Amino acid sequence: MDKVVKSIAFIFLIGNSFQLKAQNLVLKTVEDAINYSLEKNPDLEVYKLNIEKSQQEYKIQKRSAMPKITGVIDYQNNIELPTSVLPGELVGQPGETVSTQFGTQYSWNAGLNMTKDMLNFERKMQVKISKLNIEMESAKQEVFIQLLKEQTTMYYYGALVVKHALSNNQENLESSDNILKVTQQKFNQGLVDLPSLNKAKITVNNIRQTINTNESAYDNYVFQLKNILSVKLSETVIFSEKIDIESNLLASILEVNEDKNLHIFNLQKEESELDIKLKKSVFLPKLTATKYFGYQQFYDDGGLSFSSDSWSKNINFGMNLSIPIFNGFKNSKKLKIAKINNKINEQTMQYEKEKSKNADVLLLNDYQKGLSQLELTKDNYRLYKKNVELSLQKYDNGVISLDSHLNTYEDYLKAESNYLNSLSAVYTNYSTILSRK
Repeated sequence: MDKVVKSIAFIFLIGNSFQLKAQNLVLKTVEDAINYSLEKNPDLEVYKLNIEKSQQEYKIQKRSAMPKITGVIDYQNNIELPTSVLPGELVGQPGETVSTQFGTQYSWNAGLNMTKDMLNFERKMQVKISKLNIEMESAKQEVFIQLLKEQTTMYYYGALVVKHALSNNQENLESSDNILKVTQQKFNQGLVDLPSLNKAKITVNNIRQTINTNESAYDNYVFQLKNILSVKLSETVIFSEKIDIESNLLASILEVNEDKNLHIFNLQKEESELDIKLKKSVFLPKLTATKYFGYQQFYDDGGLSFSSDSWSKNINFGMNLSIPIFNGFKNSKKLKIAKINNKINEQTMQYEKEKSKNADVLLLNDYQKGLSQLELTKDNYRLYKKNVELSLQKYDNGVISLDSHLNTYEDYLKAESNYLNSLSAVYTNYSTILSRK
């Protein structure tokens, strides 16, 4: 019995361990987070479907140039035979015309009717535009992937920076709590005044407020990251990587790849050029070939015969050349509008290229200066932290007053805040740079 209970307990523990494992998402590096987002993000699936849709639309346009074959079955009942005017010579009445009715009352036709566009410039342009639309949808997907990478990186490092800040906050809280306890004891002994005690309490309260703010910021970063990664709110995201004062996760970067949005503007320019050609194509002739192959049967008694002798072949071939001559001024106005749109797209493309180029220069400049600023604030943070340790020793030895030590401690907290802000700013620029890869 005990063995059975132990076995059940073991199975229960194993099941729970798998359940806990399934509820945890472990991210070892930012690349893990990016790859997971590219695999799981639901919005990305919509872009993939739009590409597939445009591919099918292209196939429809391309195959529209194929011959069209239609099966035809035609039945006709000439209730009143048509009247024709014949020359009198045929019936022995020269110099006169004779009205007569002739033909059969019933007829059947069965066959195949084939139609093929031999020359259709408008359709060719539509095929090219449809093909370009595939590239446009692919470019839109690349733009979204770039944005997805940027947001994933930003929220990932944002969470790491705040996690690093919370670790420092806890150390600061322990230190300030100890100072408050000592100050409270000295106040009870009459060795310090009330303002000094209040200042120690204010320092503790300020640190607790900072912790609350950072905890909210951490929760927000993780929440946004879960949305991007399509992770349930009940699941826990675990960051294996961590940032500390000695870590150096960032390197100098001297160049950045082109913004994927620029490809969209290039394609819009190509699309407007094709649209001009499409509008011009409506002024060009169209040549269509038709062929009919079938059999026909005529009779007067209303009976349909399936005998091969009752049917006669009916084959014809034709060509149709359609030349536009005048259709009001609608098409010419559409052509003018297409040319205006092309100029707009040309100017927009050039403007966006120049703007992107300047933005990239500014991005790299801010990133490089941010790295330099980070080293300075990091160095100040180390120095102020050392000053706090020395100041605490002096205070314990009675060399300086509590106010003097708390002032040093406040300077340290400011230096820490500057360091964390610099770190966050650098990672924000790094997120944009990394998304371009």
